[in-house]
Amino acid sequence: TQHAGPTTGTATRGTGDVVPQAAPRAAPAQRVAATNAASAEVLDELRRGVALQRENLDLARVNYEVGRFSPLDLGVAEALLLEARIKLEAAEQKPVTGLLEELVRLREEEVKLVDMRYEVGMVTQAEVLSAKSRLSDARARLAAARAETPATLPTTGRSAG
Repeated sequence: TQHAGPTTGTATRGTGDVVPQAAPRAAPAQRVAATNAASAEVLDELRRGVALQRENLDLARVNYEVGRFSPLDLGVAEALLLEARIKLEAAEQKPVTGLLEELVRLREEEVKLVDMRYEVGMVTQAEVLSAKSRLSDARARLAAARAETPATLPTTGRSAG
């Protein structure tokens, strides 16, 4: 038998042990409304992030064209925009495989450029390893996205199973 305990939100058994009581739960409609509001706020922020990264890329292109930025700097700005777009698309539950493929391409180019800079002493080995790590991460994310997406098989008259 449970009796009201000395503290709100608790009860005691006949033995005197304190048994925590669950806090009252929000009604399902309230939880859905709160989740939708939070989701809308998250999506708004992610869209804002994409817009900011687009602006950043536009500035990087101008700096590249006038010789202030290297191809590596431009690639970094492109990757930042892609990352922002991937986050937004994922939050909107849209496929991101195409964006991840582009990110892998950019990361591969980054590794080539960083390797060349390392060969002439412009960057450290740590920067090479960081670039290779970013490439590995992008490839893993792409593999995971492909594993989640059902493959489209050519029509051969046979089923996939």
